[in-house]
Amino acid sequence: MRLMPATPPRGSALILRGLSAISCILHLATSAPVAYAAEHTLMPSPQTVHIGYFLFSAKPVLTIDSGDIVTIESAASIVPSVVEQSGVVPPSAIPQYQRDIYGEVKDRGPGPHILTGPIEIRGAEPGDVLEVRMLEISLALDYGFNRQRSYTGALPDELIAGTTLFMPVHVSGALFSAGDAHAAQGHGEVDLTAIETGLRGKFQFIVRRDMKLVWPRGETPTHWIVMGLHPNLEEAMKIAVRETIDFITKRFPHLTREEAYMIASVAVDYHVTQVVDGTKGIHGMIPKSIFTAQR
Repeated sequence: MRLMPATPPRGSALILRGLSAISCILHLATSAPVAYAAEHTLMPSPQTVHIGYFLFSAKPVLTIDSGDIVTIESAASIVPSVVEQSGVVPPSAIPQYQRDIYGEVKDRGPGPHILTGPIEIRGAEPGDVLEVRMLEISLALDYGFNRQRSYTGALPDELIAGTTLFMPVHVSGALFSAGDAHAAQGHGEVDLTAIETGLRGKFQFIVRRDMKLVWPRGETPTHWIVMGLHPNLEEAMKIAVRETIDFITKRFPHLTREEAYMIASVAVDYHVTQVVDGTKGIHGMIPKSIFTAQR
């Protein structure tokens, strides 16, 4: 792997090549079986992305049925000329869709991220839960970047294949988008970015009317994951702990809230998800192994 600093305006970036060793493909830990699923592919283009915003009024670029599988590719959120100026990546390595997106998409929100979508899931309605099974993840690009900018990050003055994500549905059709892909990231993402790149993932989308959630949750083969999001990191932690207690007492009804609180303290690992955005994140890793005897 070769590293070389680039010099984009108002900050600095690090372009990295040879990221193939970072990618991994795992098998999914399934939950309930699903009937025949159609498969789709959604590539980034000026017609299939939106930049820097989520809106309930965004027009879907793909409509699918619950249980369908979609291979989604995301675009790296960096101007192609910055990549070229680094001298690390040849111009031929930059996908044409990256140039087209930055050259043609004028409708942009306050954020920097390029999001592929949204995908409408037929039948999803507010109050439902969208189960997103991450079947495969691989690198779509052979390079990535890390960027710093003055007065941002944690020091302003100086998720993987095999995981299932459960998200509360707030609008009809759910309107799922994907982007802001990371090849690697430490807990906290403290300098502003991780190794930003483009990924290609295969996702299965399932509408769950048997679940009710307030906050997103995740599941891996070894852990259940609860989340807390708030502008104040301490409040985000409180939300994550309350989510832990709620999850444990509902999953294992014989346990009291006090017992679940004890488990949260002695067996659940809480991590800072990120601190670089206005909304801070905490996620709690609940190990499945400690409940083996309870099943």
